[in-house]
Amino acid sequence: MITKRNFNIEDSQYEWLRKKAFDERTNQSAVLRGILDRAMAAENKEATAVTIANLIQAAEAGRTLRQVLEAAYDKPAEEIGVELADINDYERDLGERIIRIYAVFDGSGKPTGDVALVAGQTIWQDCGTANIVTSIDEEAEEAFMQTWVRVYPDMDAVFVHNNAYDTILVTNAAKPTLSVEPGLFREFVDDPGDWRDWNSPDNWAEHGDTIGEAAPKYGEIVAFYDGRELTVVDPDRWAERRLYYGADRIDIDEYATTYEDASGNAFEAFQIPWTEVTRILGERHTGDWEQDQALIRALRAAGAPDWIEEFEGGWCDEYGWGVFGPAIEQADEK
Repeated sequence: MITKRNFNIEDSQYEWLRKKAFDERTNQSAVLRGILDRAMAAENKEATAVTIANLIQAAEAGRTLRQVLEAAYDKPAEEIGVELADINDYERDLGERIIRIYAVFDGSGKPTGDVALVAGQTIWQDCGTANIVTSIDEEAEEAFMQTWVRVYPDMDAVFVHNNAYDTILVTNAAKPTLSVEPGLFREFVDDPGDWRDWNSPDNWAEHGDTIGEAAPKYGEIVAFYDGRELTVVDPDRWAERRLYYGADRIDIDEYATTYEDASGNAFEAFQIPWTEVTRILGERHTGDWEQDQALIRALRAAGAPDWIEEFEGGWCDEYGWGVFGPAIEQADEK
């Protein structure tokens, strides 16, 4: 039912309303109703949305995706609207327990209210204007990792960067935050796993209940550990910080070699042993272009000649990863 009412608005508001109606090819009343509908929907969503703390409690209690969604929206899960997916795409996972939770934080480190729940093979994204359901495969994508910050289960240690300094946050009884210097960075890279002895006068507890909540308040999450497994969120920034702290310094003369093709032609080359490749990358080499570029940058920083950036080709064998460049001129035989 539509009821006519009179409201007083300023001249500038009326002009905006008139132009908006003209641009949308509708009437001013329809524009006003649309504005009110969106405001009421946002207010209702805010009232029913679950907080990060409540979501974590639900996950720790073993609640399913269905239980959490129906408690938040106060309706059967099948009646909750979603984009990019049909109910048949994810209803098989409604009975699965929530295994991971992500959130989005603004520039000041405050949660925006957007959360993503992982259950079974489904990621349910509760965003400001829509609910989006996607496959768990998206969780491994770089775009997802740069947008969403995992808040459950806790990460063990997080490397954070901002324009002024770098910080490492660690999950242990002291919840320490440590200012990064070259020695500490090398420990973070080379000796992960047991974080019990990492300590500092400063701690992150005042910035969040979990390390995932606290970390964005110190800057951009670049990399984090689950136990001994390192996940690099921003490969370019990680490579930059490794070079900055000297973690990728290598003895260029030690790795200088020659490469010989099937015709017996010899080329200038460098080969890095696999143990050093893993140390430089922070992970095993899988053949990704970005990994190769990180190794090229490490060689260049160590003093490799200019050709390293426009090398002729590369190879891998049981000894390591290699690149070759200009041909070596053979001395004339007499």
